Amino acid sequence: MAECNAEHVPVARHGYAELFPIFHSEDPEVIRSQLMDFLEGSSEQQLRAWSDSIPEVQAAAGGTLAEEAEATAYSAIFEYELPYEGRRPDVVLLASGAVVVVEFKGKSAAAQSDIDQVAAYARDLRCYHRDCESRTVIPVLVLTRISGSLGTVCGVRIVGPDVIQSILTEQSN
Repeated sequence: MAECNAEHVPVARHGYAELFPIFHSEDPEVIRSQLMDFLEGSSEQQLRAWSDSIPEVQAAAGGTLAEEAEATAYSAIFEYELPYEGRRPDVVLLASGAVVVVEFKGKSAAAQSDIDQVAAYARDLRCYHRDCESRTVIPVLVLTRISGSLGTVCGVRIVGPDVIQSILTEQSN
């Protein structure tokens, strides 16, 4: 039998992951710091995106915790690295047997490339990740400069940050 050593220890495939109760109360700067450690040399644009998106997802987690008793078992994962790909959705939320794949864009209108991006993340998780086989995978494009919902295009829900909580609570109904 081969000896264990540090070279054979698997590396985390995400920048941050935590259950909703802990994530909701975590200092956003602590989360951002962990993401910076995971993705060394992150651009100013990436740092700004994290600063904008972390509080939005924390607010959705907090609202979901207040409405759904089972939300204590939900998880938030930031910068999850898709197996064999290296691509990373901004956030993956695990809720009531559903996998909600969230991509944030600092825009007020969705480009087809934005829709395609989050649809591809969801497809790859649905088709190539065994833990997602038996779960509903929901692609969500969050446009940070809108509120409400713009509807669904090519299977991707296009919403403002204020709708994330509604998507999560739908999963338990």
